[in-house]
Amino acid sequence: MDQLYAELPEIDCKGLCHESCNAIAMTPLERERIQQRGIDISPLHMPCPALTPAAAGPRCRDRWPSVTAYDGITYVIPCGGRKLGQPAAARDLYTGSMFRHTLDNAKRSARLDTEATGRPARVLILSALHGLVELDTVLAPYDLRMDSPGSVTAARLAEQATALGIEWGAEVYALLPRPYLARLDDALRSLNVWVQDVYEACAGIGQQKRTNAHIGRGPVPVFVEPEGPGPTVEGEQARRTAVHDRVLHRRAWEIDAAQGDDPRWTPQPWDGARIAAGPGSGRQGFIIRRCTDGCEQVDGQPRWELLLAGGGPIWTCLTRQHLRPAPTVRREGFGRAACDYDCRCCVRRRQPTTAGTPASR
Repeated sequence: MDQLYAELPEIDCKGLCHESCNAIAMTPLERERIQQRGIDISPLHMPCPALTPAAAGPRCRDRWPSVTAYDGITYVIPCGGRKLGQPAAARDLYTGSMFRHTLDNAKRSARLDTEATGRPARVLILSALHGLVELDTVLAPYDLRMDSPGSVTAARLAEQATALGIEWGAEVYALLPRPYLARLDDALRSLNVWVQDVYEACAGIGQQKRTNAHIGRGPVPVFVEPEGPGPTVEGEQARRTAVHDRVLHRRAWEIDAAQGDDPRWTPQPWDGARIAAGPGSGRQGFIIRRCTDGCEQVDGQPRWELLLAGGGPIWTCLTRQHLRPAPTVRREGFGRAACDYDCRCCVRRRQPTTAGTPASR
């Protein structure tokens, strides 16, 4: 450190700013060196006790920290559990899909920030073992979580943050899970830096990924009116109708190709039915009634509510295109079966016979 300070140019201090000079952030090692001169500096002490009026000059110039603040935005992302089997740059060492997704979008957001503000922006990785590391830092594989013994301490993170120019007023945005965020927050609060939790409203990894994609997408471009006359109302309506028809026809073809249908069937209450398309494809249950949510106003097609076998849940807004009839068991005196048991014995599953045609069992 003495060699580093020796490379600094001499400053002809006039001593004119003594009364308004405040202490800057420093690492514990630098603070210890200054304390050897009998000076104890508080981060918010004003004026700085290490300075004296102009006649005396600086009392510990040769031991004063020389950290340069980073005048930009810092994004901090977590390390990943999956890693390469050999040492590599931090950006390449972690191979998990969540890490790659977070890194790509954070880098994209940093680039957009620089383009919008002209200020620098960077991405740091918070490693459970190594602490704050830059993307090009070469690391060896390791296996450690932030909540495990031996993980990086808040004091060590504070030292690294100071060395990286993170001090009071720095903009730090954390895309971190809770254990990592808590450790980083403890470290930066000692430097009077308040971390912005990007994932504050996220309930899980799915919402975190959507947040990543949102910050990486950047602002929506402003719509510019084209020059010259635009399309007529009739022409635009005809175009949208044609697109809508093509989508419906293709979707109907996909449904028909996936499962057969009985075109004579119109869903009635307590008819057995199964979902033939969409995220609930293959689930079976009973028609309850026509949907009453007002969704038929979208395109004029009727929709139904389906109670899944086994006591629910209820799927709503299902069009006829998405439903197929399913054989049910008839019970004496009860009409078509509707029960709360999870055995599903009241819904017969269709299976192909040896001849390749559907059959019930």
